[in-house]
Amino acid sequence: MHSTEQLYLIKWLRNAKKVRTCPHCEAFNGAVKKVATFRLIHERYKVSKHDDSTREFHLQFDDAIKHNADLKLHLNKAQEDLNPLRVLKLFKAIPYQHVECLNMDPVLGRPERLILTTLL
Repeated sequence: MHSTEQLYLIKWLRNAKKVRTCPHCEAFNGAVKKVATFRLIHERYKVSKHDDSTREFHLQFDDAIKHNADLKLHLNKAQEDLNPLRVLKLFKAIPYQHVECLNMDPVLGRPERLILTTLL
């Protein structure tokens, strides 16, 4: 890779880190954290209440909050659990053009091949 291509890629990656919504499905891109060995969490609902998906998520619990007011305190701590099957599905959805930006071969080095799916 030439130095101009590397500089362009670095600039592109810096701009990509600032994007807060997915350009394909317009879902919020929250922080992903490793909690345990095979457990990842996505802080999808930890955003402003002006986001449509967060507002819909909070509306689902309106009836439960009426019966238990303590639930409202914990609602902002909700997280999406990313199990291995969910991560595999997300990796398969990565377009070929984006795989090249990850410095991987788009045909042989797909990200979903990094997850062990079959034992011999």
